[in-house]
Amino acid sequence: MNSIPFQTNHTFIRSIFPLLLFAIFAKTLDADDATLARQFMNATTIVVAKIDSKRIALPESLTAKLANTAQLQRGATFVTKAFQEIVVALNGESVFVAVDVPFSSAQSPVRLFVKNGPKLDSKKLFEHLERFQFTKPIVQGDYLCLSMLHSTESSSKVAIADDLMPASRADLKTAMQTVQDYPIQVLVLPPEYLWSTFRDLMPTLPKQFGGGPSSLLTDGVRWSAIGIDPAKLQMQAVTQSKSPEAATALAAYLPKFLSATSSEHKIPASIAWMEKMIPMVRPTANGDQMIVTINGSPQLDQSVEMLGIAMTQVFGTMMNQIKMDRFKQLGLAIHNYESAYRVLPPSKEGRDANGKNNLSWRVHILPFIGQSALHDQFRLKEAWNSEHNLKLLGKMPDVFKGVASGLDGFSELKPGYTTFLAPVGEGTVFGGTKPVRFSDITDGTSNTIWLVEVKADLAKPWTAPDDYAFDPANPAAGLAEISADKPSFLSTFLDGSVSKTPLSLPAKSLLHLFQMNDGNIVER
Repeated sequence: MNSIPFQTNHTFIRSIFPLLLFAIFAKTLDADDATLARQFMNATTIVVAKIDSKRIALPESLTAKLANTAQLQRGATFVTKAFQEIVVALNGESVFVAVDVPFSSAQSPVRLFVKNGPKLDSKKLFEHLERFQFTKPIVQGDYLCLSMLHSTESSSKVAIADDLMPASRADLKTAMQTVQDYPIQVLVLPPEYLWSTFRDLMPTLPKQFGGGPSSLLTDGVRWSAIGIDPAKLQMQAVTQSKSPEAATALAAYLPKFLSATSSEHKIPASIAWMEKMIPMVRPTANGDQMIVTINGSPQLDQSVEMLGIAMTQVFGTMMNQIKMDRFKQLGLAIHNYESAYRVLPPSKEGRDANGKNNLSWRVHILPFIGQSALHDQFRLKEAWNSEHNLKLLGKMPDVFKGVASGLDGFSELKPGYTTFLAPVGEGTVFGGTKPVRFSDITDGTSNTIWLVEVKADLAKPWTAPDDYAFDPANPAAGLAEISADKPSFLSTFLDGSVSKTPLSLPAKSLLHLFQMNDGNIVER
């Protein structure tokens, strides 16, 4: 069989992590579900799970530690609340999750299927899932399908050669039965083409991963079924190997792999909780299967707290990346507006006789973020809160949505409100009575901040000509902090670059970055 190229990257890893955690709180897949699950799988599917919302619950030990750990109190409140609201929206309907290894850049790594029954509150469900970068659902038979990071419609058009990469998983039913008594089940089913590619690209495993031939994995792992009972802090993982010899070799290799990975690499904070579990992993071979069983222990109980920290950190990292991507999009839109009008928004035509703006710069750049139809609905000569324009407040494009994240409490915002604001004050790009040209920015576009993220309590209606009116003596007071290790805030400079700017900058230095022509260049 020819090896097939596939695409995978850090975005893929970040995107599947919360879904796998979400699946961890699911009911086990029943053997009778094999036929149903198979219809959601394609040739690139590597993980499949079913989530029964009737039995979803966070582990009591994890919930208690989330509530009592100061580092997690704000983030845990949001994560717990979001979890509960998703369960309510599902209203007893089951969810199937398929995790794929993208075969092209247009393919979504995660697809989620929910039966489109009368009990489902699909509107509420999507409102919550879109925070995880899920697209709007489309109807597929009796199910609603949502995908992560990519449009489901675009993803479904990706051509995948079923003759080269057959989607059939003959062992699916067997894998389901293996750990069916556990309340949690995750099934890992690598397609053969994936192992074929792996063998071609990496015949020998690197020393950092324990060394040895790649056949340790390609022959050792045909499929894996992981059963978890959170309440009892118990887990069993069953891995089907190609032969008894392959299972024995894999059982001997796994501890080496875990030890080598731990010693050779600096463990990221987001997965440091796993390190405590390494001594508890004692695999055994039973015929052509490798089995790992972990029972409750003080070490495992400690790892639960670290898992809670990891959940918050990974979620925050994901959301910060989404915001950075949105800041980049807005930076490009500002440049395209300037190219079209030779000034930054709004132009003279968007102001009244006194130079006052009726509507925010966010409204004026709508045509440059693919929202021309929405722009045409506004009456530009009327105030943002006129009877007509106020009706459009609820139509805020996603690019202005300050997704919940960071150290500002994972706060929820009012509908139509944004935390993506421009600094306004003396010498700033926005907030004046005259349009600004690039030639007016004598400090240089790479030295002038025009967009920041503020704390939730300072959010403004996205259509209103209101932004971040900072205190010149303490310009950082209202900025949202996005990093605990090196306190910083998200900012976009007029050259289009997006930065995590240190909050440790002196107040005068930050003020210089907000001002476009004060003659002071700040070293960052």
